[in-house]
Amino acid sequence: MDLNQLNSTSEQLNEWINVFKALLGRSERFHGCRLCISGLIWERERKFIEPMAKRLPGGNKQAI
Repeated sequence: MDLNQLNSTSEQLNEWINVFKALLGRSERFHGCRLCISGLIWERERKFIEPMAKRLPGGNKQAI
């Protein structure tokens, strides 16, 4: 999935993550979860937190 595809599925991803929102608790965890899942489904070779955080808008490796 490239960045354009990822952006176009943003609403669907939010709906899916909303199922777990109560379990995640704080809003920071919800945001971090969304960024982490986005980074994992984005077509990049390396799936480490720091590179994902740098590539994603609003990414913060400490929060993810």
